Amino acid sequence: MKITIINVNKNDEDGKLIMEWRNDTTTRKNSYCQTEYTWDDFKPLFYGKYFNNHIPPLFAVYGDKKIAFVGSMNTEEKDTIEISINIDPDFRGKKLAVPIMTKALSHIREQYKTVNKVVAEIKAFNTASRTCFEKAGFVLEKKMVTNGDLIYCYSYKMGETENVFRIKNRTIGNNTPTYIIAELSCNHNQDIQKAYQLIDAAAESGADAVKLQTYTADTMTLDCDTPIFKDCLKGTLWEGQTLHQLYSKAFTPWEWHKDLKEYANSKGMDLFSSPFDTTAVNFLESLDMPAYKIASFEITDHVLIKKVAQTGKPVIISSGMASLSELNDAVSLLREHGCPQIAMLKCTSAYPAKIEDANLNTIKHMMETFHVVGGLSDHTLGIEVPIASVVLGGRIIEKHFKLTDDSGSEDDAFSLTPTEFKAMVDAVRNVEKTMGVIKYAGVNSESKSKTFRRSLFVAEDVKQGEAFTEENVRSIRPANGLHTKFYGDVLGRKARTDLARGTPLSWDIVE
Repeated sequence: MKITIINVNKNDEDGKLIMEWRNDTTTRKNSYCQTEYTWDDFKPLFYGKYFNNHIPPLFAVYGDKKIAFVGSMNTEEKDTIEISINIDPDFRGKKLAVPIMTKALSHIREQYKTVNKVVAEIKAFNTASRTCFEKAGFVLEKKMVTNGDLIYCYSYKMGETENVFRIKNRTIGNNTPTYIIAELSCNHNQDIQKAYQLIDAAAESGADAVKLQTYTADTMTLDCDTPIFKDCLKGTLWEGQTLHQLYSKAFTPWEWHKDLKEYANSKGMDLFSSPFDTTAVNFLESLDMPAYKIASFEITDHVLIKKVAQTGKPVIISSGMASLSELNDAVSLLREHGCPQIAMLKCTSAYPAKIEDANLNTIKHMMETFHVVGGLSDHTLGIEVPIASVVLGGRIIEKHFKLTDDSGSEDDAFSLTPTEFKAMVDAVRNVEKTMGVIKYAGVNSESKSKTFRRSLFVAEDVKQGEAFTEENVRSIRPANGLHTKFYGDVLGRKARTDLARGTPLSWDIVE
């Protein structure tokens, strides 16, 4: 069932329902005001304060049942509201808080364009609410003490927060370093020692994260050698095998995941995975993965996407083969089921991919269309395409990673060696330095160069009272004389004193 947001009606029925939720013991404990209301006490508050704001109070509806109240109050800043959420006690603990908040924010964004910022104040001990707001994309701004209670103050900027993506303590967005992922895929050849070596090499090459793929041959396909399970691989690197045979060689043993995650973390890198079915999601959740990746081929698997969304974790989507409509369906499904933080990677699902098929201008369009952080999942043979993606706004790069050119992996042909991967990382970091800020009028290192600009000089000896002409005044280097824009004003005027050739012109020597 989907969550929808509707306005609260200004009538006794809606008011009494909100009062009933408000009087719940847990709700009162977490509130600033812990009074248990009667209808006579609550009625003036409901009809007055609740509706005297920039936006009306809202209900979250699940199926056909009202399950939560989202209220707001005006603040001193006209474009800012303070928000709170109160869930029907019968629907607590059902992982609905984040989807409700996410949907409410989308509703406010679409219906109330003057609201640019949403804030919330939550008591420190109320960890459930704090987690809800953080997963919905709110940022902790400050902590304060009110009436003896420690209060956490959060904010959500409508035009910015939706374009910020966080994995653990790492923020990824427009003004942050590119997040670079080393995709291990099957390049470990099912040798765990080689997997450890790949992680070591990824860390040394400058990767921010390592990504796995979580499936088995049996969760991916059927063990069947009929033509339909072979023909789909014709013309690919893996022609001649069945799908089951390919995935039997390519999968990462599930019992490795925990140890590999801990090892990558010890090297200062994140580790997460692409699950390929719901059992993989359950398994990865047991390991507390910090994020998830939806592979290009799974973009139409709504069962999987819904399951991933319900974890509330950040999700990266690859766009290979997907139409705009299919991507919209996936993004909507994620947001409706509790995933407010989404990144989308431009991907060409060919192995290897041609550089002319990269179509990197799509990155900016995806970011603007879906309000997501953009990036690239790259299968080209070199490093030029990922470097170019950074210039076009991409802030995540995923690239397959192998130990050697002849590792014998199924994905060798489109993976980078450690040397190549490091060259890519170094180039990306240099490109990031070139981006800088919008700046005119030069930088400090240019200040000395300004002396080489042209200015007006006396080009021949000039006697006192003699007129300045095109012959005795020229625009030359260096910049010690009058600005060249005064050339026409100087011509025809006279010298106040004798002037030697090479004298910079100034107004005190011009009559």
